[in-house]
Amino acid sequence: KAGNSRSVSLPKRLTPKLAYFIGYFLGDGGLKDIQKSYLASKTFEYKLIVGDEFLLQVKVLQKLFKDLFRVMPPIRLERIKKGEKLYYLNPTSKMIYRFLTRVFEMPSGPKADKLKVPKIIQNADSEIKRWFVRGIFDADGDTRAVEGGFKSQPRIKLRMKCSEFIFEMKKLLEETFNVSVNGPYLDKGYKSSCIQ
Repeated sequence: KAGNSRSVSLPKRLTPKLAYFIGYFLGDGGLKDIQKSYLASKTFEYKLIVGDEFLLQVKVLQKLFKDLFRVMPPIRLERIKKGEKLYYLNPTSKMIYRFLTRVFEMPSGPKADKLKVPKIIQNADSEIKRWFVRGIFDADGDTRAVEGGFKSQPRIKLRMKCSEFIFEMKKLLEETFNVSVNGPYLDKGYKSSCIQ
């Protein structure tokens, strides 16, 4: 558990640290579908999950939880012990859950077709957008996008299942940062869309 509601503190303004957390969470986080949990157990389970294959990154996320919400969820190792490459945090907090769904429009349950750049991010200044983009790319970006034989400039790739979100990211990168963006392309091997 993330702690009782008295121990949780919610951010009062949109900072670079919060923008980064939101970007990362949209890429590699998720919220349990509370309606499904209620149908199964007659209780609403306000569970969050976010993780990474690298322990160092999960320690960064753990510190962000502490700095932003005054909670310190333990790093879970169950999947590592099963041979999967995933360290993760899995706190339960109604306050944080509602903060993410109401302020940042995050979907609960499977998110593949529901992601969008939150309006609060779209309306923010370029510094906030920069940290949001950094969070997204730390979660789902790829710097190994230069195929053998290409002698053009180095590229980075963003691959996600939600094609509408990829279109929104392309627009944000082009309009806010004047970045040249190719795509989106359908990456059939991953069943996802990507820009580079």
